[in-house]
Amino acid sequence: RHVAAPMSIHPGDTIRTQGRRSSAVLTYPDGTRFSLVGTTSLTAGAQQSGLLLHGGTLFASVVQQPTAEPVLVVTPQDEIRVLGTRFALGATEVETELTVSEGLVRLTRLRDRQSVEVSAGQRAVSSVAQLAIEETPARTQTWSEDFEDGLPEDWEIGKFIARDLPSGSQGAVRAVRDA
Repeated sequence: RHVAAPMSIHPGDTIRTQGRRSSAVLTYPDGTRFSLVGTTSLTAGAQQSGLLLHGGTLFASVVQQPTAEPVLVVTPQDEIRVLGTRFALGATEVETELTVSEGLVRLTRLRDRQSVEVSAGQRAVSSVAQLAIEETPARTQTWSEDFEDGLPEDWEIGKFIARDLPSGSQGAVRAVRDA
């Protein structure tokens, strides 16, 4: 069924978002949030632990959990154990990509139980061929770009505008929502 307003999710319910601009947010009573974006499929467990990410992209903000009760997210090939953190998780049938922006997450490959701990500023990739961690490049908080001649050729989103601008401005880019 299509959902446009807040509703309760029950254990065993599968939430699917379809298309680039589709999204859904699951919010738990303790403030933990899971955001599904793009084409994503997730089945809810009995509590916030035990989520099954069938495929797609999931962003998580997990409130600190008791050590004995971690949040578990399972993908087709991996288990992600979380006590409290912020991370992004992408899954396909053959690969899991985990990027941690805050805290610490343990990723365990299901086929051989090999695991790695991924901390803030790191990215892990898990597949049959590899289980690797690398540092994620630091993101700058500010940037500048010259829009004098319109949008740069390599920009795929954004809308160049030249009207209703502050005095002295000749052009700007209006943000275009894109998941």
